[in-house]
Amino acid sequence: MIASGLVCLAVFLVTDVDALLETAGKRGFTWHMFRIDRHGPEVLAGVFQHSGCADVFVVSGGEHARADR
Repeated sequence: MIASGLVCLAVFLVTDVDALLETAGKRGFTWHMFRIDRHGPEVLAGVFQHSGCADVFVVSGGEHARADR
């Protein structure tokens, strides 16, 4: 029950990166988070294993991304 006629709304901001991570996760990528040290940037790596190789997608520092096979 809402008191005094107040309504609470939750607002979720979905960025392009969030959408990319969700889509890749649904397609079978496994995500790993790394940090070299407490001062370094966080690195997020998505890996999709194939027979004999893997697709790897790396996002670091929020401004850099790289994909390799």
